[in-house]
Amino acid sequence: MTIKDKTMLQHANPIIVTLHDAIQQGLTTGIPYDFDLLEEYAGQLKVLIFETAVQSDEQLDLHDLYLEKDIAGMIFRSDLQVDNTIFDFELDTYSCFLQIAGNLRCRNLVAGCAIIHVAGNVTVTDTLLGFYNHGEITIGGDLHAKLWIEDDHQTLVKGAVHAVSFMPDEPIATPDYTDWHDILLPEAATTLLDKEYLFGGDVRLIQMIIDGQPVFRSDL
Repeated sequence: MTIKDKTMLQHANPIIVTLHDAIQQGLTTGIPYDFDLLEEYAGQLKVLIFETAVQSDEQLDLHDLYLEKDIAGMIFRSDLQVDNTIFDFELDTYSCFLQIAGNLRCRNLVAGCAIIHVAGNVTVTDTLLGFYNHGEITIGGDLHAKLWIEDDHQTLVKGAVHAVSFMPDEPIATPDYTDWHDILLPEAATTLLDKEYLFGGDVRLIQMIIDGQPVFRSDL
């Protein structure tokens, strides 16, 4: 069944099917999520399918897409370019998945519990931030980013990595913020390093990235 509805990236004229039909057609094969947990809602949740390359300047809030717009996932048969931020604040719940057959390009990519699979290359103009362990990012090609922060997350890059990589240590009894000071601007450090440990999923850090505020040093 195809659903006609106004929704995210509507200008790209996606094909919209129910999650139930997407599962039956094998469109979600390879997405490591137990969709049985969503079985009760599979008839009303939607999967958007984009047959051609998509370019947009919209912010993509992956949890909002799921929670407010009933979009379980988006499948791109070609490239996706977002001249803005793709983000997900959530840790333990469900967010809209992204499955991209081509390349992905965006300003920032911030992922918590979301599942994001890109067959090609990923170019992040500014920051790639993966936090917590309930989601994953898989990149079949190369990663190009100004900064890649990985905090207890599952990001797999099968190609080459062209980015400054930062993997903060686990919380310890006596926190050592030396590493975070190495990448944060002094004013951002003053705001963010006020607790025992700065978690990569700190909502203040994510909001600063989304808002385009100066957060990280330019000479990394």
